[in-house]
Amino acid sequence: MTTYRALKGYNIKSVTSDPANTKEGQIWYNSATSSIKLAPKIAAWSSGGNLNTARRQTTAIGTQTASLCINGFTDETVNISEEYDGSSWTESGDTSNAKRLHGSAGTQTAGLAFGGVGYIVHNESYNGSTWTELANLNTGAYGIIGFGAQDAALKAGGQISGTHAIDSVESWDGSSWTEIADMNTARQIGFGVGTSTAGLVYGGSVPGITANTETWDGSSWTEVANLPAAEDGHSGAGTQTAALSFGGAPAITASNIWDGSSWSSTPAMATGVGFHGGCGTTGAALQCGGGPPGDNVATTQEFTDSVTTRSVDVS
Repeated sequence: MTTYRALKGYNIKSVTSDPANTKEGQIWYNSATSSIKLAPKIAAWSSGGNLNTARRQTTAIGTQTASLCINGFTDETVNISEEYDGSSWTESGDTSNAKRLHGSAGTQTAGLAFGGVGYIVHNESYNGSTWTELANLNTGAYGIIGFGAQDAALKAGGQISGTHAIDSVESWDGSSWTEIADMNTARQIGFGVGTSTAGLVYGGSVPGITANTETWDGSSWTEVANLPAAEDGHSGAGTQTAALSFGGAPAITASNIWDGSSWSSTPAMATGVGFHGGCGTTGAALQCGGGPPGDNVATTQEFTDSVTTRSVDVS
């Protein structure tokens, strides 16, 4: 019989307990349990704790275990904010101005929210308990893309009165907004991740739904590989070089991952949603709220892409 050593050139290591910090593809024999184990990398979506208030047209910032879901639409535009600890949501301080289809940036304890339906110019910061009004946007818009940090954020695209979508971009330095280089493709209700000097925007409505993806280097925008399919009303997570895109209008389940040069599919969400919040990383992302047309959900779904120990049945 062919042995593992003959095939691979080395023996399976025998240990009395499973090793810590396993790596993808690692294999060993646990003598205490008399089982062969391996560590594949597994990507999957699972259910998290529901929001206290179901809503759509919301945004989220932070991480999978420390996130903030900001405002949205129930049967009216609301100023509710909720914090997530990895298992449950708790209502936190209300924003000064109710917002939906707005932009956001930052973390759970250092957030920023701006713009929204009604072409509003309001801009507010969050310190972990309360919101404070700051200097307004130069141009009010809704369906805008927001990403970055509380003191270094970008607001890209959106819709203003009399237009469908715009390509304009504004940069926030912690005290004021400045108009900077326009995107190559005008869009609204797209999504963006990254920092104010290394960003990624993808999808949206131009009009007509687009798969267009662009990177931002702090001074200019560059078109890169498109999403596998056109999307709008979606959300995502990650950075300029490692991003996720998931869901979208009207209520799709598709999920895709960006490796810095191209997009590829990942496991789909269990429940399709659009106009929802999204944040986190490619290894630990979060979806909250959203809904199919004319409805709202309190759904939270968590995406995990990690090395996981599995036993091998050799009987």
